[in-house]
Amino acid sequence: MQEKLQEILIFSVHDVFLTFLVKEVFPGQLLEAAFSESRQAEKRVTAVINFSGDFKGSLQLYCPEVVALRLSSSMANKSFSSMSGEARDVLEELITLVAKLFQINSSDICNINISPAIVAYGNKIEMVEKTPSSCFRQSFKIDEDTFMVECIVK
Repeated sequence: MQEKLQEILIFSVHDVFLTFLVKEVFPGQLLEAAFSESRQAEKRVTAVINFSGDFKGSLQLYCPEVVALRLSSSMANKSFSSMSGEARDVLEELITLVAKLFQINSSDICNINISPAIVAYGNKIEMVEKTPSSCFRQSFKIDEDTFMVECIVK
């Protein structure tokens, strides 16, 4: 099932970016790993949506703040200088669109529900996962920027 979910994730990200940002996004290296109990990132932005139902876990888009600003600016067709207010809302909408397409395209293998998106940003972000999980991380390149989408499976 995980291999199929990886394909669905790549398709979902590609389709959303092409449709709503009018930009081609290219998948990079797939990184599989056991999810560590905590991780820290400096000057990062993380957009998160949780899943429930047959498939439990989360979908996370994370990238440097400058990339998040470019993605939000491109989707809103206006310039943002900080990840507050409208820029954050636009990034939440972007990850929501990816998650909805992921939900629709995975409906033949599992039934999932999605939560509202949240965006965390700042100089240090720490995320803690209390139950052991596995995950796959897919890097993507859009123009000169790269970002990562991680699917955590509980």
